[in-house]
Amino acid sequence: MICPFCNKNEATIHFTEVINGKMEETHMCEECAMKKGIETNLPFSFGDILSAITKGIENLSQFESEEFLENPKCPSCGLTIKDFIKKGKLGCPECYHAFDDALKNIIKNVQKSPNHTGKIPKIFPRSEDAKRRIEELEKNLNKAVGEERYEDCVTLRDEIKRLKQAAENTQNV
Repeated sequence: MICPFCNKNEATIHFTEVINGKMEETHMCEECAMKKGIETNLPFSFGDILSAITKGIENLSQFESEEFLENPKCPSCGLTIKDFIKKGKLGCPECYHAFDDALKNIIKNVQKSPNHTGKIPKIFPRSEDAKRRIEELEKNLNKAVGEERYEDCVTLRDEIKRLKQAAENTQNV
């Protein structure tokens, strides 16, 4: 597929954006992505991700009791942690709630934080979506403070600060 922006290079970057609940997919070459402020160099490789996930699953099986591996069970599909370790995948959407703590540990292993916020293109803070995202994060922060989830508070606070600084920097340009 040829990049629709320059009409000369191969579209190797596939960018998905959700705006007001509507998903928009854009394909472009690396050069056009950089011009649009979309970061194309990841600080980790796909192999790093797979390795971290594998390590997290191995830690579950090595350090948890047999009781933990068999219970809890997903109330919807009956999957256990032991089944998850064997299959490498969850059985249904309800599993995410049933195995919340175990999954958070695996996610922390992959991205060093239990919350995924993703990267935000440099052009994003100029939009109304940035304001909405900050408001959403502030609500989540207040909830986390009330529930005394202080590690989550730090992550949310840092993300809010980063978004506000990015918005300020783009206004000063």
